[in-house]
Amino acid sequence: MSLKKRLIINASWLLAGQTLHKLISYIIILVLSRTLGDVGLGQYSFVVSFTSFVSYLSDFGINYYIMREVARDKGKKDLVSYALGFKIILAVLDWLLIVFLALHLNKSAVVKTSIILYGSGAVVGTIGLLFTSVIFAHEVTKYETYSMVTERVMTLLLGGAVLLITKSLFAFFVVLTADTFLLNFLRMYFGSRYVSPKPMFDLDKWKEILSKSYVFWFIYLFSFIYFNTDIIMLGLMKPDEVVGWYKAGYFFIQAAMLVPSVVVNTTMPSISRLWVENPKTLKILFKRAFQVLLVIGVAGAVGAFLFAPLLVHMFFGSEFVNSVEVLKILGWTLPAIFLNSLYGSFLNGIGREKTYTKIVGGTALLNVLLNYILIHLMSYKGAAIATLATNWISTSVLSIKVYSILRDMYEERGRYEKTKGIPEDPKT
Repeated sequence: MSLKKRLIINASWLLAGQTLHKLISYIIILVLSRTLGDVGLGQYSFVVSFTSFVSYLSDFGINYYIMREVARDKGKKDLVSYALGFKIILAVLDWLLIVFLALHLNKSAVVKTSIILYGSGAVVGTIGLLFTSVIFAHEVTKYETYSMVTERVMTLLLGGAVLLITKSLFAFFVVLTADTFLLNFLRMYFGSRYVSPKPMFDLDKWKEILSKSYVFWFIYLFSFIYFNTDIIMLGLMKPDEVVGWYKAGYFFIQAAMLVPSVVVNTTMPSISRLWVENPKTLKILFKRAFQVLLVIGVAGAVGAFLFAPLLVHMFFGSEFVNSVEVLKILGWTLPAIFLNSLYGSFLNGIGREKTYTKIVGGTALLNVLLNYILIHLMSYKGAAIATLATNWISTSVLSIKVYSILRDMYEERGRYEKTKGIPEDPKT
């Protein structure tokens, strides 16, 4: 099968799956917001963001590292086994950290218990994603679609029923946690079709994995801070209903992120391989991905600005009128977010993950600082402005770096062709 055809098939599966995932998530959030109001939505958003942040600590970049290495050499089965053993130990330690932090938060009892419960599913998710990385490394995406859609449908049916009957946030998290375990069981089941790792416990091997994966962990950590600082800091600094207003506006942006997610997950293994095998094709692939993401990102930004009142009222109702300004501001982050995803995939795929880590780390810290200042001054609007500014600063820095690499690659190829007497290809 040709590269082009394989990419189209993988992108189609992942796009279909993530589109269904987002659509069902819309309905779930709609039911939750209509049932529990802005306070309930704010509490839900804080629990998910806080728990997800702490659960990332058990990843250490291992999943992304495994995807890159297996994409280059499908025979690295022992590497996956050692990674699995390492991830199990990290997951247990991480859940204990979640429990400790939850008990010391200045939050209501329902928020604390929900964090502890949902945290157990979140840390298991980091293990399930290891198997997803193996599947993606084999350039197959349909099984992740099966898993995601199954989990969302179960959450919608069971969680929606529980919400309507009990009107209890904690009861909803009981269902959500159970469905998270189901999701990751499916990931492990499908991943075992490509590799059936048995957990291997070897401290020296773990040190070796960590020495090569830790950079990806910093990328994950900084990226999470980059995308979730606003929700977490609003939750810590403002009442729950303010978080709910912000979440309602931001949710449309999160839904739109399925576009770069599909592009990145379908092109990253190819970027990693083509950097070594065929730089010419890599440059063409990057150019096409850039064009698609830029056009869709700009269209999404204009649409969000023009239709923000309609979207917020349709999905969340008049109680969330403050979310309109949030969406109008955050809509302009879409082109930047889309391109940043591509730039990050490119730098990680070609082995420049340290460069990407430095850029993401710097902008993540800037995001924290801006959010702290602007939330104090402008509340939820300040959080939106901080996110907008940070995204475009990151885009500017990443653009300069990525295009300098592409330019150097093009010039090096030109010198090689002149030395060997090869006619230059006008398509490149």
